[in-house]
Amino acid sequence: MTTSIAFATAVAACMTTAAVTDLHSRRIPNWLTVPMAACGLTFHALAPAGFGLGSSLLGLLVGFSLLLVPYVVGGGGAGDVKLLAAAGAWLGWKLLLVAFVMSILLARRHRGRHVGSQRRGPTIWLAWPQRGRGGTDLC
Repeated sequence: MTTSIAFATAVAACMTTAAVTDLHSRRIPNWLTVPMAACGLTFHALAPAGFGLGSSLLGLLVGFSLLLVPYVVGGGGAGDVKLLAAAGAWLGWKLLLVAFVMSILLARRHRGRHVGSQRRGPTIWLAWPQRGRGGTDLC
């Protein structure tokens, strides 16, 4: 039970910090993503209730892979790629895929509601083809 609380608290704290930093400065810094990934890998390698190092590494690779193409074509930033990879290190590949799909569904549902003049984030990029508008802007 205590391990589950520590796990949830660590993931929530890191993701909240990333969201606040991204909204404020439009960047997700390495000082957040690199330690987050390292702590996720360490947690799952050492904690008795962890998924294991293999699942954590696979989650990191899947998270990195999911946003690499959108980043290359300009649909997100490198910080988004690194943050999803770090989240994968914490969540493992199965939970990461669930979280990723849920974020896409939420982005599609709220695609018309955004702050400022630009849409932001990788999930918005994935929802873009369903907007029904022409043009080449991805964000």
